[in-house]
Amino acid sequence: MEQGENSKTFSNVSGHVEEGKTDEIIDEVNFIGPRVQKKDETERRTDDDKKDDEKDDILDIDFTTNEEIEKMKLGQKVEIIGYVDEVEACHMAGNYLLFKFILNNNNGKRLQVVAWREEAERTEAEISIYKIIYLEKAKTKIINSYTGGNHKNFEISIKDDTIIQGLGTMKKKHIRVISSYDSKVEYPLVNLDQIQGNLLPTIMRTWGFLKTTFSVKSTGTSTRNEATSYNTDGNLKLEIRILNYSANDLCQGNHVEVIGFPEIKDNYLVLTVETINEMRKMSNKIEPLKWLLKGKNSISVPEYNKRQKLN
Repeated sequence: MEQGENSKTFSNVSGHVEEGKTDEIIDEVNFIGPRVQKKDETERRTDDDKKDDEKDDILDIDFTTNEEIEKMKLGQKVEIIGYVDEVEACHMAGNYLLFKFILNNNNGKRLQVVAWREEAERTEAEISIYKIIYLEKAKTKIINSYTGGNHKNFEISIKDDTIIQGLGTMKKKHIRVISSYDSKVEYPLVNLDQIQGNLLPTIMRTWGFLKTTFSVKSTGTSTRNEATSYNTDGNLKLEIRILNYSANDLCQGNHVEVIGFPEIKDNYLVLTVETINEMRKMSNKIEPLKWLLKGKNSISVPEYNKRQKLN
């Protein structure tokens, strides 16, 4: 545009303006520079602000409660709402394609969801970390393999008529991490030497001394790291898997109590715990490295179904 044209354009707004016409004239020359009148609060909000408001709508979604999950029975067709906090990509399990993910109800329950064969690829296309998922006509079934969830009564199976609907994305600030100690339940105490040969409770307490420091690994998400350590009584050792690890003041040799879910992995027992808050100091006693290294016998659990109920 020539300078003269610019001057001419500005001259149209530099003279007398009738009352009430200011906004109209500013609109006419808006292409030259930014508006000079003050925008109202709605106009000034950015697209990101509006997107944040949309995401905050998830607070109006009723996730499936712990009580509703506990009432579900094996073999039922159920509906369930939660957010995805762990994904295991499609892979071959034996002769069949398998896809798994963990659905979290944001109140302490993490359920394994599985999809086999044709349903595996269909389900994988719908699932991503932190996505809020509504499942309709999914089926509860016996857990046949190692599960990363903490609900051991059943897992959820995707069928050909299961409806999978995304309801939004879970914001990190809304994610709750629940400690077993918060429930005030007195879980049964199981010594390490009681594990082999006994049928264990779904959730248990055990004690020992931290044999190793924490080995931390990323889960591929920005909010959660896993960690592994070992507990020992000076003879046996138990692997501890922490799903939501965070910095803490525990150190090698500490006398600790742990609350977790006993699971079998490669014929050995692993105690899976939700957070580092499930591990607490029992005393100020610290065992030296020489003593800790004596605890080198892993706890094998062959023929699990033949074990006796713990007295």
